[in-house]
Amino acid sequence: MGLAARMQKTATRLLDKFDESDGRIKLVRKGIPTWDDDSGEFLPGSDTTIDLVGVTVNFEDSEINNTTILAGDVKVIVTSKEQIKMNDKLLIDGVEWSVVSEPKSNYCGVPICYMVQARK
Repeated sequence: MGLAARMQKTATRLLDKFDESDGRIKLVRKGIPTWDDDSGEFLPGSDTTIDLVGVTVNFEDSEINNTTILAGDVKVIVTSKEQIKMNDKLLIDGVEWSVVSEPKSNYCGVPICYMVQARK
């Protein structure tokens, strides 16, 4: 087992152990629209909701620069089991948040965990 795989396993184990989400962090992936020949228009696809394991952390005051990180933004750190994309939404305690920054937490191409900046 390589270093990256061990790092991923350790991150997943720690997030599972200290998971504070208890089902309160969910990923909402928009459905794919389909073309309807009868109506002549695209119909929206069904959204998919996936429970995530992880934690939410407020940004430190020193990190807030009112340009890329605004007051009220949160860091969401989740396991690498489900890839989070820019057009996904997060539901945290029933409130919808947008993914602001592309989550980067790869080491040698292996996702260790996802650290996402989210904004209301």
